[in-house]
Parts: sequence; C-alpha cells; structure tokens
Amino acid sequence: MNNILVIGNGPSTKNLNFNNVQMKTFCVNNCCKIFKKINFYPTYFGSFDTRHCVENKDAYIDLILNSPIEKFFIPKKYISDYPEEVLNHPKLVDINVKYVKRAKDLKYSLSFDKYVDGGNSGINAVLCSYILGFKNIYLIGCDASYNYDKKDVPKDLSIQEKIKLIDSSYFIEGYYNKESDIQFFPTLRFHKPFWISLFRKKPKDINILNCSSISKIKNYIHFLI
Repeated sequence: MNNILVIGNGPSTKNLNFNNVQMKTFCVNNCCKIFKKINFYPTYFGSFDTRHCVENKDAYIDLILNSPIEKFFIPKKYISDYPEEVLNHPKLVDINVKYVKRAKDLKYSLSFDKYVDGGNSGINAVLCSYILGFKNIYLIGCDASYNYDKKDVPKDLSIQEKIKLIDSSYFIEGYYNKESDIQFFPTLRFHKPFWISLFRKKPKDINILNCSSISKIKNYIHFLI
C-alpha cells in the first residue's frame, strides 16, 4: 500500500480518466456530484469544509450508507445533525481536529486522535493519506487556481455570472449553484503558504508528486509533467 492519488477539484482533473487509475484514490468535497454520472467511486472520501457538509448532506449520507467507498474522513462536528446510523457507521473515521490559522503551524499528525487541520481539503487528503501509511502521494486537481478574491469581483454581476466566473477554478461545471455557496479565496495569502508548509515539513520517508501541468504549487512540490 504505497501509492495513492489525491484527486482535487481544480481544473487539471478534467484531463483525468478516472476509471483508468491503477492505485488507491482520495476525493473530496463536491466531487461527490459526479460519482454516479461517471460510475466511479474513490477508495476514500473526505470533507473538511462545513459549507460542503451542509450543501451535500443528502449525498454524503447516501455515500456513507450505500457506496463502495472504504473510508470517510469528515469531522463529526461538521455533521452532528446527520442520522445516528451515519455518525456511528464503521466507515466514518473519528477525527479529533485541531484547527490552525497560520501555515507555519501545520504538522503531519501521526493519528486521527490528535489531528491538525491542513487549511484546505486537498492538503487534508494528503495528511490523511500519510496517517494511512501511503509513501507516494500523487496529486491531480490540487492547482491552487482560485483566480479571484472577493474584493476583485464586480458587485453588479448576477449569480449566474459569478458562477461562470469561478467555473475555471474547478473541473466540475457549476461547482457552486447559489450565491451563498460562492467562495473566492486569495490564493497567495491562503492556499500557497499551506502547500509550501506541507512540503517543507514533509517526512523524509514519503514523496508528494504533483501530476498537474497547470498547478500554481508546481514550484514547491515535485513536478512530474
């Protein structure tokens, strides 16, 4: 059990043939919207974002109870209103999360009992894979490609125009479908520092390998293509 592919939701995932992947896989967040459509289910699934846990409640419940996914990594504090049969399901890993605001405080936890959140779901998928024992962690769709901060978005845009504007940041069309769901992250101020910290603190016995040719983190993590 050495190799795993972390499938982020950035645009580089558009080039991935899901059903040709010959290793364990880890998907996150709104990727759940395409599983039935393409008849693909990852080995593991995680969500470390309260917004997604609320928006995708029915989908997450169905996946946990009925899908072939082996393990789910979703902090129970995010889904406390889910049915008891979900909260007590053996596939749902019990994660005791500590949140950090600064990238320099990121760390590779050794267990889920004392788990330090990585700042975004892609990084959390890497950290979970490390705890699971994977040595070669491949990345696709972890592009840090959020193109706009909230202050850069014209206030007079309609909801549909805003959604179209951010679609280029994701491989799923209409990743968000209502105004309250739309998030614009300042990549330079938030995502990149956490990815840099992840790489700098990487244990010597694992490799993090970036498979995206468009990733904005390619200068910090070993670049394959």
